[in-house]
Amino acid sequence: ARMVRSLADAMLALQAHTKAAAAGAASAHPEAAAPPPLHAAAALLPPNPLQLASALSLAGKWGAKAQLAELGGRSSSPTSIGSTSSESSSGGRSRKGGSADGVLALMTHAAQVAGEQLSMWRASLPPSPPTATSAEATAAMRAQLLPGTNPQAPSSNVSSPVGSAAACKVFYCLAAFADARYSEMVAQRSTPEYTAYTHALKKKKEKGDNLRAQAKVTSSLETRRILDHLAFKTLQPVLADEEARGQAFQLELRFRSIALSNYKRCLQAGHLYDLQVVYRLVAMWLSLSSDPEANAAFGRVFEELPAFKFVPLVYQMASRVSNKEDSTGFQAVLSSLLVCMVCDHPYHALYPLFALKNGSLKNKKLPPDLLSITGGVLEHEVDKDKVEGAQLLLESAAAMGSKETRETISQCDQVVNAYCEISEIKVDKSNHDLQPIAFPQGIWRRMKLATKVAIVSYQLPVDPTCTYADIPYMASTDSKITFAGGVNCPKILKFFDQYGQLHKQLVKAGSDDTRQDAVMQQFFGLVNALLARDREACKRQLGMVTYKVVPFSPIAGLIEWVQNTMPMSEYLIGPRRKEGAHRRHQKLGQISNMVALQEYSAAEQKSAEQRVQVYKAICARFPPVLHHFFLESFHQPASWFAARTTYTRSVAVTSMAGWLIGLGDRHSSNILLDTRTAAVVHIDLGVAFEQGRFLRTPELVPFRMTPDVMDGCGIAGCEGPLRRSCELTMQVLRSSKEALLQVIEVFIHDPLFRWALSHVKAQKRQQEDRHAGAAADEQQALAIMQQQGHEGAGQVVGNGDAERAVLRVKQKLEGVDGSSTSQGVQAQVSSLLAEAQDPEKLSRMFIGWASWV
Repeated sequence: ARMVRSLADAMLALQAHTKAAAAGAASAHPEAAAPPPLHAAAALLPPNPLQLASALSLAGKWGAKAQLAELGGRSSSPTSIGSTSSESSSGGRSRKGGSADGVLALMTHAAQVAGEQLSMWRASLPPSPPTATSAEATAAMRAQLLPGTNPQAPSSNVSSPVGSAAACKVFYCLAAFADARYSEMVAQRSTPEYTAYTHALKKKKEKGDNLRAQAKVTSSLETRRILDHLAFKTLQPVLADEEARGQAFQLELRFRSIALSNYKRCLQAGHLYDLQVVYRLVAMWLSLSSDPEANAAFGRVFEELPAFKFVPLVYQMASRVSNKEDSTGFQAVLSSLLVCMVCDHPYHALYPLFALKNGSLKNKKLPPDLLSITGGVLEHEVDKDKVEGAQLLLESAAAMGSKETRETISQCDQVVNAYCEISEIKVDKSNHDLQPIAFPQGIWRRMKLATKVAIVSYQLPVDPTCTYADIPYMASTDSKITFAGGVNCPKILKFFDQYGQLHKQLVKAGSDDTRQDAVMQQFFGLVNALLARDREACKRQLGMVTYKVVPFSPIAGLIEWVQNTMPMSEYLIGPRRKEGAHRRHQKLGQISNMVALQEYSAAEQKSAEQRVQVYKAICARFPPVLHHFFLESFHQPASWFAARTTYTRSVAVTSMAGWLIGLGDRHSSNILLDTRTAAVVHIDLGVAFEQGRFLRTPELVPFRMTPDVMDGCGIAGCEGPLRRSCELTMQVLRSSKEALLQVIEVFIHDPLFRWALSHVKAQKRQQEDRHAGAAADEQQALAIMQQQGHEGAGQVVGNGDAERAVLRVKQKLEGVDGSSTSQGVQAQVSSLLAEAQDPEKLSRMFIGWASWV
């Protein structure tokens, strides 16, 4: 703490000396610039203002650490924090080194220096040309708000002359420090001790008020005097406590204001902390949505920030749209932000709003073919207020936007309606092999006119300049619509853009809700962003393959077709049980998948020990064959080794990320193999946040690490590259706990997110997903189970509890999941790998999961 104070004094003295030297040189009096006697540390400090700000901010971080060490892990009460901060606000020095006032003073001064430098740099920018179009004017405004953004080159990240990265760090340090103090004070109000204290205070105040009331009605002067004195003695500490609590609340508001202001300045200064700041801002805002003053404060912050910063969370914000009467101002702020995003980034912001607007689709008189697809049961309810709110918001965006914006909204509406009509096309499932049908020409004529709408499945990068030039649109289409396997028979569409590039899409309808898949892809994208910031993870190119998911309504949506992939079950078992690798490489004494299926099903009624023995016997006669995939697909040694390495690392990342989010239903048909790189791709993400544990046959393993999955990792198995990649991924996830929890907290406020399986979905999961995508295997399992008298339907799962889901993720990130003490990264990974390969648990998995494959 003494070192922090000495360093702070030296830096402040050095800054004063630098200003005095500049003033002396300007007045032609060199003697005025004589250096004062400074601390020895000052000689090491550079005179650059932003470097000075960075040093001040670093000193503040040291002070924060010193404060935590001094407190020894104790949580300060609001009263004590309030008294410390009041000394800071009055300019007094803290009685203890490293306390909140000195830290806040250092960081505040650092932010002041950085802000002055940025203001000077913005003032030196040339004005925008007067003949600029609206898009160019928007781009120029974004460039002025974001130092280092080049309107002509949106993908560049050129730093400003004064160093936007350094300014970002300074602002973020101050905002994070104030936010941490604010969060501590908010959390303290929810503790049992605070609740008991509030209750006791209330009782004491009631007692004092009763004494005063008795004193007023008594006729005896002596009794009245005694009662008044007792009331005064009773209420005196109550009033003092209420005053202290009022001061603490004002301090809480002050910390929140400092955090908001500097989060805003951080986002304006550059892109270094966009990931953390945007998620944190939205999480804070949604948690305070019922506070009118907070909504007004957040509204002022959002008005000064570029809209593209909030595009990653447009789905969560759109889900809060409503047409209900709102006296808090939340809907006004939300509408303003969403309208800005629609006007500036229509291709990212429009589809979530159209999905809400189409929420009333279920109330229309649907054709019989669509009712046959959904079974007459639509699982999701979207209230009328959301439908009307989305409609009004789209109308406002069209009215406030330019002509081009209105055309884009109109054409996008036509495209969405066309996709919804395609999803309702009748499917004749009487024939086992679904025959392609002709693409309806009336629908295509409307779709090809939408030249201002990018191909929906194309992952269009966010353009900070809002120009979006040369977007790929639908120029032609395949004349046929084909069908994928599964209960609802999703449609497969093929479009070609104006450059001749193929875009393959999967259109789903019925009970296959795509909104949860969209949220899961958003989470996986965040994991990729976190891994990309880690040096060791980047060196190993750790990441997950993501794809675009666009919901159109509660019963229709689109999924980007991942090119050059095949289901793992298709390679291992084959679509008709004859072409699979297990059949091709079967040797004498080994069994087929059909025999393994029958033996596993016959053991379901036996004891746990007998089931383990049966499972081990099946695995002994059904050896893994996935290593042949690399030999058959990659003929050169270098490509074979690169493919196996890519496979191993992708399995590690998807296993750790999937376990963290509680991803279930990982049978081999829900895992794709990239035939070019051998990376794994997970699809059908409808079972998340440990919903699989509440099925009739619970999922007991954290992720899929069956013999065939392990076989693809080579002779080292779970050791070597797989374990090291798992540990590195887990280390990155645990070190980014705050960012991940902020994302999950945003999910809490999403009223459309399903935290538990619905009755219909839970009933179908284990009845119809026996090797989904392989219809023959489904029929096998169903026939066997009917013969055995087995009930194949899962029952109702437990109620979805968002708070529990967040707590489970937090426990996993802290290493306390399933253990009484916190585990290190290596111990946690070892425990998960052992659990995923435990024969006792694999022998109790659902038969359609095929734990022997």
